[in-house]
Amino acid sequence: MKEAGLRPNQKRRSLPKTTDITYVPTEGWLYLAAEMDLFSRRIVGWQACDHMESGGRLRGLIHHSDQGSQFASHGFTGKLAGPGISPSMSRRGNCYDNAAMESFWATLKAECFHRQLPATRGGAGR
Repeated sequence: MKEAGLRPNQKRRSLPKTTDITYVPTEGWLYLAAEMDLFSRRIVGWQACDHMESGGRLRGLIHHSDQGSQFASHGFTGKLAGPGISPSMSRRGNCYDNAAMESFWATLKAECFHRQLPATRGGAGR
């Protein structure tokens, strides 16, 4: 099969997506939220804003986050419930429960900002 360039179709398991938010100090706070597919470890969505107001996709997904106010808000959990997404939250004060996202933030800040944070929100996007 490999020599012929054929690959079997494999059903992809529905594993949790995990999310978190980080703050980047600029002329004011830049709030950066991202969502990671734990199966592929790829960031599947992100948003950067000058505020952290809370804003689903498919039934059966599990959305894991820490207990940040934006993720625990009634508005956000209601938006998860509409399309049938189940919320899952880390234990309070336990960063290891959301370790994949915490590791991503550390890598992002070290590699994208080269240990020098941008002076402006616009500078963070370059």
